[in-house]
Amino acid sequence: AEDRAEKVLTADLGQVQALLLVAEGTGPDEGKVVGVSRALVRERPFYLPEREGVIQDIYLLPAYRRRRVGEYLLSETVRQLKAKGASLVTAEFPAQNQIATRFYAKRGFRPIVATHAKRL
Repeated sequence: AEDRAEKVLTADLGQVQALLLVAEGTGPDEGKVVGVSRALVRERPFYLPEREGVIQDIYLLPAYRRRRVGEYLLSETVRQLKAKGASLVTAEFPAQNQIATRFYAKRGFRPIVATHAKRL
């Protein structure tokens, strides 16, 4: 899983519309990456607003959850997406993820789209 994550994050670094933020640990974890936020700005030529910030992932190591690290990553991600011209921010995560649902709802996000999938 770490190799796959490294490949995805490295690929993100080369994309101008991508945004990648990391949170570093403190104390014994100083200098270690303990959280990450991946987002991008997506053009929506047939909709208003035309530029949407999409939060693809916010992940924290379990020891750093409920310590406001996720809240900081979210607020900084939103701030930087706005600076890139987004006037709407959405967050993508599995529908069954109740922790993420509560996290985003407490911060003003609401459902606007339903996505359905079929395994091939």
